[in-house]
Amino acid sequence: MLGDAGKRVEGDFFWAAHCKLCFDSDLHFTIGLGFLVVFFLLWSVGLVWCEFLGYDAATMADQIRIMCVETSGRLGSVAVAEGGKLLLERHFTAMQAHASELLPTMASLCEEVGWRGGDIDHLYFSIGPGSFTGLRIAVTVAKSMAFAGAVKLVAVPSMEVLALNARDALEADGGELGQVGLVVDAKRRQIYTGVYDWVGDEAEVDEDEAGYARGFWRVLDACLLKPSELLEKTGRPLWLLGEGLAQHGKAFADADGVECLPEQYWSGQARHVHSCGWRRAQKGQFCSAAALEPMYLRRPEAIERWEKLHGTD
Repeated sequence: MLGDAGKRVEGDFFWAAHCKLCFDSDLHFTIGLGFLVVFFLLWSVGLVWCEFLGYDAATMADQIRIMCVETSGRLGSVAVAEGGKLLLERHFTAMQAHASELLPTMASLCEEVGWRGGDIDHLYFSIGPGSFTGLRIAVTVAKSMAFAGAVKLVAVPSMEVLALNARDALEADGGELGQVGLVVDAKRRQIYTGVYDWVGDEAEVDEDEAGYARGFWRVLDACLLKPSELLEKTGRPLWLLGEGLAQHGKAFADADGVECLPEQYWSGQARHVHSCGWRRAQKGQFCSAAALEPMYLRRPEAIERWEKLHGTD
């Protein structure tokens, strides 16, 4: 057996033999250097070629396949997009048809754009407040897709989605916007609401503070109020929209400086879920499927009735 000195000599021998094999002559060294230069040249050409073909970070982001779901109101809708580009949007054929139409509509849109279910990278959905049933359905689908296919999730506040309907009205009908108040029925003579100021596209805003509805500044975050309380908290002129106007419109009818937008702007749109969701996704605002819950703002009536009959224990 070799002692420590012998092992050191043996190691030095093999190291020397290795060096001799690789660098015994200038020819070997030149060949090795040549391979190294060729490698870096090919690598550089590859980067330039990828840039020429458009395979930069921005383009790769634009190829993200996105499904968008809006089921917080009575009329649902679904949209598909690639990055920031909206491809298709489809509304359900009937009111309160979320359970029966959501999955078939998602499948139909995927087929039209040539996607399979496993191709979806992101799912953006309206998280509430709004219809308890619609929110539960959307959250259930989101959890299932995340657990089954590693789809990334973005939960978009329903009030942001609704606020963008006022933008649609502005672009379609012209005029000016002041404050925008959102009205969604919460029963018990209450409404889910939020308030946004129109500031325009040129305004520089902190989206974490202002919200992600493009062109708007969030004045009052989603909350539960009586219609009279909303009037007390808002300025004038005030533009109102939302499906809750069907139940609470009379409470605003005689208020000065208050106008209700036409009914065509009352329901949330999946394309606006995409607009807000994409801006959030670009900032990495994805949510955990395991911890995902609808934004109810109050407890479901069925649970309250159960506790009233059976107690809370």
